[in-house]
Amino acid sequence: GVGAGFYIGTYERLQVEKAARDFFLTAKYARIMAIERQKPYRIELDTTNGGFFLTTAQLNQETEQTEQTIVRDLYS
Repeated sequence: GVGAGFYIGTYERLQVEKAARDFFLTAKYARIMAIERQKPYRIELDTTNGGFFLTTAQLNQETEQTEQTIVRDLYS
């Protein structure tokens, strides 16, 4: 009934708030790591899946070329 509509809106709002908080924390982490390691970090938007991920430049030992790699574990 009427209460079900309230919960759906609340759930969607919580999802948006969580996504915003995750984006903010990722940006904050990227800034800290860029300063500590003296190299660029970028937030890439994934429009296909509706998300984002953090990347950084890293040297490929085999090709000796710098390439963008996804930062998998933010807190390691």
